[in-house]
Amino acid sequence: MLSLLPVCYSKVPESAKPPIFRTPSDSGWTAEDKALLQKVRSRIEGDAKHVIDARYYIERKKGETLVTVRYVSGYDNGKPRFKPGGQSTVVVGSNGEIVKIIPGA
Repeated sequence: MLSLLPVCYSKVPESAKPPIFRTPSDSGWTAEDKALLQKVRSRIEGDAKHVIDARYYIERKKGETLVTVRYVSGYDNGKPRFKPGGQSTVVVGSNGEIVKIIPGA
């Protein structure tokens, strides 16, 4: 016997959607985003002393901006692979200067 239950659909609020991590060259970044990413990348790559393959997510909050950096550990069929804890959060103050870098686990 087949019974049908009513299904309710609701729109998922923006705050509940997972962040989309993008490459620095993604066309979706604004000019302001690109300048911020360049500053963050310069600092991270300068500290590491080599070019880093990563994906980025920018979150603006009152008084600061958080840039989450997920480091690419390899590729599977052209899709980036990330290791658990392989990320950092860069805190940028309202003046545009990097306040701190919080490493992942």
